[in-house]
Amino acid sequence: GRVLSLAFSSSGGQLVAGGADGSVRLWALGGGGAARHTWRHSCQFVLESEGRKRPPLVWDVLLLPDSLVVTADSSGRVCFYDGRHGTLVNRFRSHEADVLALAATGDGSHVFASGVDHKVSLFTPQPEELKPHQQPLAIFNLAAPRPPRQSLPEGPS
Repeated sequence: GRVLSLAFSSSGGQLVAGGADGSVRLWALGGGGAARHTWRHSCQFVLESEGRKRPPLVWDVLLLPDSLVVTADSSGRVCFYDGRHGTLVNRFRSHEADVLALAATGDGSHVFASGVDHKVSLFTPQPEELKPHQQPLAIFNLAAPRPPRQSLPEGPS
């Protein structure tokens, strides 16, 4: 499918791509010797369609430390996946419409998501607490101010 988003790990040794078909693919840079400049496919998964005909579009992706993959999609969700196995860690319906952009602090301790609905959501991944039946992430929604609506003055009649 068409690639809509790309991100490198902070080390530059991994690459993640999000697609129009709902797929997320990971590649890792090969080991030593001649393979050190070779990319190998390491993991692939598809976002859940949840009753729709097609999976959501993956508008943006991030690759955090410990191979934690973050996706932003057209269903208004931000999802966190274990990039080693492609398993869903947690998902949040944090927005009322498409989530278009993700950003993280340099150390990956805070992730921000923004979308069409004028919201910015803050997530704080805590990998040491990623255990079953626990809430691994916290979310805070901040409403961004909407641009003022101004009408242009009418010209002379």
